[in-house]
Amino acid sequence: MIFYSEFSTLYKIVISIALLLLLAVSAAPFFEETSMASFIVLGITLSVFGFIIWCTFATNYTILNDILIIKSGPIVFRIKIDAIQKIENHNGILIPTMWKLGFSHRGIIITYNTFDDVYISPKNKAQFIAALQKINPNILTANNEKK
Repeated sequence: MIFYSEFSTLYKIVISIALLLLLAVSAAPFFEETSMASFIVLGITLSVFGFIIWCTFATNYTILNDILIIKSGPIVFRIKIDAIQKIENHNGILIPTMWKLGFSHRGIIITYNTFDDVYISPKNKAQFIAALQKINPNILTANNEKK
């Protein structure tokens, strides 16, 4: 079962401004003098631009048998659903996790193994959590009760 990432308006605004600024800064040297350095800067900028677009549009969360596969561009996580201990809702732009593989400020934090966690933002959070709890009914939710 595949779940796609939710895109909040805030994320769309922030990423659009960042990409436009990145493109403007890298295009500036072409107005002064065209040199090899200008093309190198443009190449690096377009690579970063492409990477951001790739991560944005290729982010999904797949439940396959007993594995949760989280993909965001070239980044792939495989988490055994039996290792998931807790899922909690999170609202806000400051995410208290090492890995943020979601594009909304409204998402969930999945705690697995002992100290590992990841932030994701599936479009239908309730259906996503229910699908995980169907495989592992011991997953605790934000209020520390089994659903």
